[in-house]
Amino acid sequence: MNPTVLPLLVSLRWLAVFMVVLSHVRFMLFANFSQLNEPGPLLKLFYFLTNYGHEGYALYMLLSGVMLGGTSYRRRHAGPSAFGHFKTRMLWFYALLAPALAMGAVLDIFGSRALGASGAYAHFHEFSPAFDLGAFTANFLMVQRFLVPGLGSNAVLFILAFECWAYLSLAAYVLPGRRRLATLAATSIAVAGIALEPEFAGYLMLWLFGLVLAKAGDWPRPSRATAWLVFVGTLLISRFGGAGLAQVPEHYVLVSRLLLDLQLVLGCAVLLIASRACVRQRSGQASLTWRLTRHFPGVHVAIFATHFPFMMFVAAAAHFGLGLPIAGAPSPRAFVAFVCLVIAIYVYGFGFCRLAFFISQRLHGRPAGRVRVAT
Repeated sequence: MNPTVLPLLVSLRWLAVFMVVLSHVRFMLFANFSQLNEPGPLLKLFYFLTNYGHEGYALYMLLSGVMLGGTSYRRRHAGPSAFGHFKTRMLWFYALLAPALAMGAVLDIFGSRALGASGAYAHFHEFSPAFDLGAFTANFLMVQRFLVPGLGSNAVLFILAFECWAYLSLAAYVLPGRRRLATLAATSIAVAGIALEPEFAGYLMLWLFGLVLAKAGDWPRPSRATAWLVFVGTLLISRFGGAGLAQVPEHYVLVSRLLLDLQLVLGCAVLLIASRACVRQRSGQASLTWRLTRHFPGVHVAIFATHFPFMMFVAAAAHFGLGLPIAGAPSPRAFVAFVCLVIAIYVYGFGFCRLAFFISQRLHGRPAGRVRVAT
C-alpha cells in the first residue's frame, strides 16, 4: 500500500473506534429504539448514527490487516530485525494490556459491589463476575471468546484477541525458519481459532483481506467522489442488512454477516485505492487525527482495551450520585451525559496510551523516541 495513504488509514481507524464507542455509550444511557414512543426524525437519526458498532469492528480488523499485517509482511526477509519488530509490538501491547486489565477489574469489582444497585451491571448481560487469577491470566493471554469470557465487563477485548490471533498466525508464517513448518504453524493457529470460536473466521478473513490490500500493486483508480459514495453506500448496506439478520435462520447468520462485512471492506478498499498518490500530508497541513496518532501511537488499541469498564463505572456512579437513568428515555440531560461520557472515554484512553508507552520505554531501556509502536 502506498505510504501516501497512511493518513487516510489513520483517519479511518479513528472512525472505526469512534463508531464502536458511540454505540456502546448509547447502549448504556438510552433505551432500545423499539422501546421509544413515537420518536421524531432527529431522534431516529441519532439512533441510526450510533448503531454502527459492528461496522466499526469490521473496519478495525481490515485496517489492522493493512497497517499491522502489511508492515510485518514487508519485514519478513529482514532476518533478526523481523523478530525484533514483532517483539517490540508485543511488548508495547502487553505494557498496555496488563494495567488495562487490572484497572478494569478494580472498576468492575468496586462498581458491581458498591454501585450494583444502579442496574448498570445487570443491564450488560455479558458481565462476568469471575475476577480470580485464572480469569485474569486467560484474558492476559488473549483467549477470551476462544476459551473464556472477557474479564468482568470487558467483553470488548474479543476484538483485540481476534487481532492478536490473526497477527500470531502471520508472525508464525513470516518469521525465519523452514517454510513448510511456518505454513503449518500459521495454518494451525488459524484453524484452532476458528474451531474454538467460529465467529473468528469472519474477522480473520477481514484481517487477511487487509493484508492483501497492503500488498496490492497499481490498480485502476476511480475518482475520490465515486469512492466515497461507494464507501458510504456499503456502510448503509451493512447497517440495513445487519438489522434484517434477525429474520435469517440461525445457521445462516454467520455467513450472511460475513457477506455484509466483505462488501463493506470492498467499499473501504475502493476508497483507499482512489486515495493513493492523492493523499499527501505536509507537516504544516497534517490532520487532527494524524497529529493525535503521532503523539499517542496505539491509542486506538488503548481505547478498545479500556473504555467499557470505565464507561460502566462512570454510568453507575452517575446513576448512584446524580440519578441518571441506565438505558433510560431520551432527554436533554441524557444527551449531555452522552457527550461528556464519550469525551471522558477518550481522555481515559489517551492516559492509558501514555502509560503503556512509558512502561514499554522502561522495558526496552531506550529513549522514548526510539520506541516505535503501531499506529
